Amino acid sequence: ALVTAAKALDSTVTLHRGDREAEASRLMALMTLGVGEGDTVTVRVEGGDEEKALDAMEAFFKENL
Repeated sequence: ALVTAAKALDSTVTLHRGDREAEASRLMALMTLGVGEGDTVTVRVEGGDEEKALDAMEAFFKENL
């Protein structure tokens, strides 16, 4: 669901955990982050629709976590 939401945006969404990062539109890359319950993840959005993309990611996480 996260990958689908990220792919629908014009901006690039990147998740960071510790010293690792992965594009939210790439499932295999996300899996390498090894995010577990209680982990802190930082979301970075870059591109033409950054504000819309950030709002969409915030809504996604609120609805799914």
